[in-house]
Amino acid sequence: MSRRFGLRTAAPALAVAALFTGCHSAVLDAEQRAVVDPLDELVWAPGTAADVPGSYTSVRIEGPAAAVLIEVHYRFDADGTFTGAGLVSQPTYAFQVLNGEWRVEDGLLFLSADGAPATLEVAEEYLRMAGDEGIVLLQRRPEA
Repeated sequence: MSRRFGLRTAAPALAVAALFTGCHSAVLDAEQRAVVDPLDELVWAPGTAADVPGSYTSVRIEGPAAAVLIEVHYRFDADGTFTGAGLVSQPTYAFQVLNGEWRVEDGLLFLSADGAPATLEVAEEYLRMAGDEGIVLLQRRPEA
């Protein structure tokens, strides 16, 4: 005579097994649950012309500019010239290239003679440029 292993015989075993498969839950404070971005922990100071020379890549773009600007790359030379490229998404993806002269006056970064200045701040290897269209956070790249 064959034994049938059915739901009736399996149910008690499954019920007992279910009691031992859970894990202990822990309650964490809100500070422990929150994601901490190290970029948010940076201590910013007003930037000077001496802080600027170097090559940079964007690590964060905020504000209205973020709707179309995907990433930015800049090269600032000590002689006051710069070149940059920004990947934009509208109407289609394309790099826009910029070249010109830069200067810093009273904590403001000017990227051309007639352009609106951006507030310049520095922290460690980062530059932060803030203007009417948003904020771009740039990280210094190692020199080749």
